[in-house]
Amino acid sequence: VMGHPTALKRTDRDYYAAMLANHVLGQSSLSSRLGVKVRDDLGLTYGIYSFFADVTRISGPWVLAVTTHPDNVETAIEASLAVVKDTLEQGLTAQELEEAKSSLIGSYLVHLTTYPEIASRLLQIEQYQLGLDYFQKRADHIQAVTLEDIQRVLRKYLHPEALHIALAGPVSKENL
Repeated sequence: VMGHPTALKRTDRDYYAAMLANHVLGQSSLSSRLGVKVRDDLGLTYGIYSFFADVTRISGPWVLAVTTHPDNVETAIEASLAVVKDTLEQGLTAQELEEAKSSLIGSYLVHLTTYPEIASRLLQIEQYQLGLDYFQKRADHIQAVTLEDIQRVLRKYLHPEALHIALAGPVSKENL
């Protein structure tokens, strides 16, 4: 696990841009930049993902988690960091941003098909004082995010040089 503190809160105007940027970078082991490079291309893991953890009224960390064989720890870390750095340098493409927007909007609506999920979302709306029209406005907030917003947010919240790395499992100094 790699991560560092951020200043991102759920109520920040950067929230949606940060979620979209992370969606492309590492939300999914199967389709994100991290998943495609570290999992598919290099074959170093079955699972890799990143997320902003515990982002509520207080800020939470950005976390990148990867599982790998002990012999591949150093290579997996280097490859993961290379993807993060490349994303910071290159930003997202217009197509990646549009696909992330579609995914975040669509998945939210799919989750609203059960009463417990509706109740959970209503609680969040109240907790963060998002307004009773949040269900209608959420998609507009996401659609309003630009590539410039993404690049600004990436630089503001992701700092690979500040990552703390924690290893669990049978790892020796020879593996690093």
